[in-house]
Amino acid sequence: MTYRSIFTPERSAAECLWLWPTVLHRAAHGQDHDFADRIDHQAARKGWEPSPMQLALMRRMVDHYVPDGIRVDPELMDMAQAVTGGQSSDPQPQPCERCNADGATLHVASGRTLCATCTTSNRGRV
Repeated sequence: MTYRSIFTPERSAAECLWLWPTVLHRAAHGQDHDFADRIDHQAARKGWEPSPMQLALMRRMVDHYVPDGIRVDPELMDMAQAVTGGQSSDPQPQPCERCNADGATLHVASGRTLCATCTTSNRGRV
């Protein structure tokens, strides 16, 4: 993780807005994503400037979600979502085929979706 020096000046509103697509992408859910989405919509208005309180929160979010200062290209992210059909690249948890428990994963050897309990209870036999 990269940390900004205490001697580095605070990020300007323009710098925060330039990095904002990355914040919007990395703040996947919850209040952070909602705030990032609202700021994104407001920033599209001509002549909009963040309030001092909004700018302070934007700076904290940029420091938290973009510590490396690398901007994610929003057009590239749109193309990636179009290719994957809007699905995330992370596999979603499935119910276990035996006990119907949530959070099961694919057991590679058998090709079945099992939870950890069912996988270990049979001592490797699936």
